[in-house]
Amino acid sequence: MSKIQGLDDLDLMFPTAPKEIEDKKPKEDSKKQELKQQEPPKKKEQEKTATPKPAPKEQAEKKAKNQKQEKKEAEVKVEQVQEQTEQNDGFFVVPKRAKFVETHSQENIWLENELKAELDKIFEGKPKGFKTQFYNAALWFAVKKYKDQGK
Repeated sequence: MSKIQGLDDLDLMFPTAPKEIEDKKPKEDSKKQELKQQEPPKKKEQEKTATPKPAPKEQAEKKAKNQKQEKKEAEVKVEQVQEQTEQNDGFFVVPKRAKFVETHSQENIWLENELKAELDKIFEGKPKGFKTQFYNAALWFAVKKYKDQGK
């Protein structure tokens, strides 16, 4: 009998498994273990050993080579522009305009609710791009003011 009331009833409702079933379980486990021992090693383990990671020195060398190559490509582009100006009787051909994404970076900031409401009133009905120009102008003004105070 158990010390807690009601547990005797649970024993009647959920009897334990017969000994025959309990005896079969270890046999199944031993069969699985035998099969696992006979299986060849997994492919993932073989791949890990087959592909060594490059050493940090090698990575640094590759990075340096890439930077040198990029510098050479930039020099070649400058030379091409100079050749084009010479071919066009000294007139410089305007290259394609830089994309917005190349000249700007996105920054998320938190604004006070009252300030945001005032800014939204200002931006209402303005053309596309006005908001970006406004923020850039305001931030440049603040940066210049900050630098002047620091001198």
